[in-house]
Amino acid sequence: DWSHGFRLGLGYRLPYDGWELGVTYQRVDADSDRTIRADTTGSQQYLYAPFFATRAAIARAEQDQELGVLNLELGRKSKFSEQVSFRIFGGPSIVWLEDRDKFQYWGDGNVTTFAAFDGINQGGYYKRTSDSMFYGIRAGVDGELKFGGVNSLGLSLYGKGAVSLLTGEQEHKVFQATDAAGAGSGTFAASEIFQDTTSRSHQIVPAFELEAGV
Repeated sequence: DWSHGFRLGLGYRLPYDGWELGVTYQRVDADSDRTIRADTTGSQQYLYAPFFATRAAIARAEQDQELGVLNLELGRKSKFSEQVSFRIFGGPSIVWLEDRDKFQYWGDGNVTTFAAFDGINQGGYYKRTSDSMFYGIRAGVDGELKFGGVNSLGLSLYGKGAVSLLTGEQEHKVFQATDAAGAGSGTFAASEIFQDTTSRSHQIVPAFELEAGV
């Protein structure tokens, strides 16, 4: 699906030979939350809980993704003609990425695999979190084609492309447990936890950007 975001930039044109210095910050925050229920009264219909390989009456999924990008650019603008110009740029780039998924499953009077939903019991519970920070070098080119020459209304076609080579560390956590029926504590005992792990890995990630507009 689509979500909101913003990008802020600040630039300064150096007083010699067309060099420009700029910095941009971009952030996107995407959240989703959905709950579904099966009508288990008088039938054998139920939901499948994939992480636990069993059945449930209620399932809920939550996801949260946050992306932050900070770029520093040094570039130089050149002109082919009065209508056509382009700029080659490059500089360091830092990227933060947080990704969180949570899945919960509950039972009811007909499906009793998990605790019944009461606002406290957590039923079957699976949570995955991934936090990453990457840094590296970014380079690209943008161009502008003015409409009707310099005496037009100021409109132009704009295009931009860039590539980054980033490296950094990713931390990955997985937690899986089942709440005992009727416990009502809102927490998990040690005997109810199936998995509670943390892993870290170092990665090299290429990134590509394309922009076009008027």
